[in-house]
Amino acid sequence: MLSTSTNRGVVSSSLITTACFFVATANAQFPPLPVCDTSPDALTEAFAKLNIPSDKPQTVDHTCIESTGYPGERCFYTYVPECATVDSPLVYDIHGVSLCPLWNFETSGWVQKSIDNCFVVVWPEGNNDPSITFLSCFALESGFPVTDVAQNQNNFVEGTEYSTRDCCCNIGGSGQPVSFYDDLTFLRNIAAVVTDNVSSDSNGAVTIDTKRIYMGGHSNGCTAGLAMAAVHSDMVAAVCCHSPALVTPFDKEDYKEVPIWLAHGKFDGTVDYNGAFNSQTSYIPGAEETNQLLGRVNNCKNITTTTVTEGSYTNIIQTDCDNNDARVELMSLDTAGHTPFLGA
Repeated sequence: MLSTSTNRGVVSSSLITTACFFVATANAQFPPLPVCDTSPDALTEAFAKLNIPSDKPQTVDHTCIESTGYPGERCFYTYVPECATVDSPLVYDIHGVSLCPLWNFETSGWVQKSIDNCFVVVWPEGNNDPSITFLSCFALESGFPVTDVAQNQNNFVEGTEYSTRDCCCNIGGSGQPVSFYDDLTFLRNIAAVVTDNVSSDSNGAVTIDTKRIYMGGHSNGCTAGLAMAAVHSDMVAAVCCHSPALVTPFDKEDYKEVPIWLAHGKFDGTVDYNGAFNSQTSYIPGAEETNQLLGRVNNCKNITTTTVTEGSYTNIIQTDCDNNDARVELMSLDTAGHTPFLGA
């Protein structure tokens, strides 16, 4: 069963941090948006095109479980590298709005890093039924208070209380509440199912270390990773992802501080690096504001800033945080846009 241990302070996340750095600074040509193939064999067929040496054909498993929101099933893909063994980490690679697991599989670099570092990867499939959502998406609860950072904007209205608003299945006006989708329960259930399946399928030769479950992803997927830390900190060892909007408030009563590493490009045309209002009472905090707000969430007492000129980025790190220094880090990319791991 999935452990609910919160002793993450002693968990070494250097492997995941290194992988995050790799995918954030990779320079690749931005691919066209795919015709999203979500068939069971889609990622297995894509794997064959990677030309990665292997002693046997590699498969990416496709699993569907019962939805806890609307009627039907929710699906995800799992890859277990040949070198995985007992107590392997589990990394989520969660896609953004209008995208799919196949796009992340082909672009994010996580599958290559899993082969190099022997961790299991899952690619959850967002809500993509056109009868319930205009674009594929993950639905996340709003309500993070942001008035104090919103006041830095020129069009701030004195006396207005600002917070974040729901994201991201409301794009196109689906009209359904976040609870209709119940995405955070879906994402949590994936870990429990994968933990059981990996062990049973390998007769115990491969198991998941439930103290090392990491949230990765891009855009809406990164926002979902932050939401998982906010609501399910008992299962999330760390968050490491790209170009999010901070949306979901952190449960102060049950939250146990989670290390967070984010990358954000200053030329992001989707989630504004400098923040933006998206209604009269809601505000999307910018990247540095998000770093500041999450630093408060983790009760960080100090901050360090290091600029790497040859890499065209600056690391802004909230330090001396609770839970054995659960740091909040921002890699601020001088020349990148919304997909920093592709150099775009």
